[in-house]
Amino acid sequence: MKRIITVLIVIGFTNLITAQNIVDTTKMWRNRIIGFECNSNPYSERYTETIKFEGDTTINFKQYKKIFRAVDEFYSQWEFYAFIREDNNEKVFIRADTSQQEYLLYDFNPNINDTLMVYSIFDYTYFNAEFGFVSNIMKVDSIDTVFIAGKNRKRISISCDNCMEEYWVEGIGNLENGILHNQMGYFNSITQNLLCVYNSDTLLYENPDINSCYEYYECPTNIVEKNKIKKITIYPNPITETSTLKIDNSNNNTLEIYDNQGKLITKINIDNEYIINRKDFKSGIYFYLIRNKENLIGKGKFIIK
Repeated sequence: MKRIITVLIVIGFTNLITAQNIVDTTKMWRNRIIGFECNSNPYSERYTETIKFEGDTTINFKQYKKIFRAVDEFYSQWEFYAFIREDNNEKVFIRADTSQQEYLLYDFNPNINDTLMVYSIFDYTYFNAEFGFVSNIMKVDSIDTVFIAGKNRKRISISCDNCMEEYWVEGIGNLENGILHNQMGYFNSITQNLLCVYNSDTLLYENPDINSCYEYYECPTNIVEKNKIKKITIYPNPITETSTLKIDNSNNNTLEIYDNQGKLITKINIDNEYIINRKDFKSGIYFYLIRNKENLIGKGKFIIK
């Protein structure tokens, strides 16, 4: 009886919370994908996908956002992935293209003991972003609140007969498996984990069990790299006025600088030195790639105070 009273109080409190959208163009998610074993080359054993939403698309009189996905460390190479929308009843739907049906990804307005037919993306390979959908009947076990990023957010505990419990959090997504996945998204030993959620440059959530927003491991090969990474330094970093970027023994390079959303800010030709001026950038984190004749010779990040 005591447990029932507690649940009712929690439900009453959650009804007072303003719904916090998942489909938000200011947010960005980073998910860890643990893939095939090394004997399954050429697949990487572990990598990080970055997800964001942009643009408006009307399909069958419904408004969708486009899902974009990047799998490089500095999320500089975005590719269209799928469509997503959120309705007024706090349900989130996803679809692969304009010709296929949409699928329920989340329902943030259920009742305890409801059963939901939900879907998840599962990946074949990250190289060409091939994916499919898999469904499962999930049961809502409990509803409460959790304090994340300065707000009380509705948290829904959901499970199925042949999977472990997972949690959906308003404005964040699936705490265990990432924004577009649940446990049924596993395929041939591929698993997913939520690493981090950003709102613009602000870190909203970081997985406490991993404590990293990026992971990558590529299976070793016998191929010797012809273009080894050069030694690159930026000093001082963080940058309050000016800083010098230096490249060890390299000329005729191309420098690309990206903001924290993966937008290309500048692309210029440099030799072995470049002055970064604070007045040319807003405060925040920036990523850089340095190429020599189209080959990547270095990468990193700097902070503008």
